[in-house]
Amino acid sequence: MKPHNSGHHTNESCYTSEYEQHLTAVVGLPLGDPSMKAPASIIYNILGEDEGERGFILAHEVIRRALCTPGAYVHWYDKPGWVFIFYDICYSGGGETNK
Repeated sequence: MKPHNSGHHTNESCYTSEYEQHLTAVVGLPLGDPSMKAPASIIYNILGEDEGERGFILAHEVIRRALCTPGAYVHWYDKPGWVFIFYDICYSGGGETNK
């Protein structure tokens, strides 16, 4: 068994990520606190087929937009034929949520 990408949001939104929980369990240590640090979190998986200069430009535009979003964390995989970027947005409460 391995952590699943549906839990990637735990990297930023939880006190103990799915990856840390997995490794802790594998080596027989007590599990960490899985509760969320933020009241809400969302993850976007960015897929793409464009290659070369066009793919580079599109990927960088997605990253630029994500990095301009409060509470967003960008993760780049660069796995051909698969999810190549995902980003989490952790909502801290108050303010606008639907940008």
